[in-house]
Amino acid sequence: GERRYRAHQQLGAATIQAIIRDISPEEAGLRQVGTQVGLTLMVSLLDVGGLGVAIRLLLAQPGGIAMPLHVSLPLLFLLVVGRSALQGLASMRQEQLQNGFSDRLRHDLLALVLAAPANQVQTVGRGDLLGLLVGDISRSTLALDQGVRALQNLIALVIYGLGVLVVARNAALPLLLGLGAAATAALLRRSGAWQLGRLQTRLNGAIQRTVGDGLHGLKAVRAAGAEPWLLERFALEAEQVREVLQRTVRRQASYTVLRDGLALAVVGLWLWLVRSSLTPDAVATTLLLVYRAASSLGTVISNLRYGL
Repeated sequence: GERRYRAHQQLGAATIQAIIRDISPEEAGLRQVGTQVGLTLMVSLLDVGGLGVAIRLLLAQPGGIAMPLHVSLPLLFLLVVGRSALQGLASMRQEQLQNGFSDRLRHDLLALVLAAPANQVQTVGRGDLLGLLVGDISRSTLALDQGVRALQNLIALVIYGLGVLVVARNAALPLLLGLGAAATAALLRRSGAWQLGRLQTRLNGAIQRTVGDGLHGLKAVRAAGAEPWLLERFALEAEQVREVLQRTVRRQASYTVLRDGLALAVVGLWLWLVRSSLTPDAVATTLLLVYRAASSLGTVISNLRYGL
């Protein structure tokens, strides 16, 4: 822990200053994030439009379709294809942002290490440097990526909420009920994200030190006959990391189940009580959009937890 702390102290400030000076706007910046947010806005609008057209096609009575079938079906097809294409483009841009930023951070950090005075480099363990280059930077860019995804899902949440209000103003109550159910599920199923993240960071650092320092001192390890001990220690630390990851996935899955169950239960109950005052297409559209809104809020919460 002390060695890792000293490594951050000696290299961290200079690294951050160099990165701030040299980062290219093509790799990370307001323009890149703004592009992804714009794509998300278009995807959400197409999503809502596609849902509306599909529900009108499914629920319309014979002869009661507002648009001719030869117009509504191609429109629905274009909406679905356009949404998928924009989602793919947004995913590629997001991956480009994360990978480009990670590579630049690693390059700058390695350049600083190579240019640093010898007495400073000698005080930093090889495993700690390996952890900084491989583990810490990857986790930092993952947190950045999750922050962008949280912003995107927040925009989608606003679009779905506006969609409910446009379809039926008296459906604002189930929208609030669905969002309240998603938030309640988050309170009932606490993730412990901060504690799990700190534990995973500590275990990742331990693995990097075991591998980096152990392989560097391989002659000493062989001379001491410590190969079985090194292998057992690596296996134990790797198992602990897997357990932390499994706990994270289990908590996220249980939150999703609780969120969807609560949202559909409270909104379904409300729609059943007031079904006589809503048209069938308004009921179906409201139920779908509220479910999407609750899912978007849950995704925002999940992104923030992963960021932590």
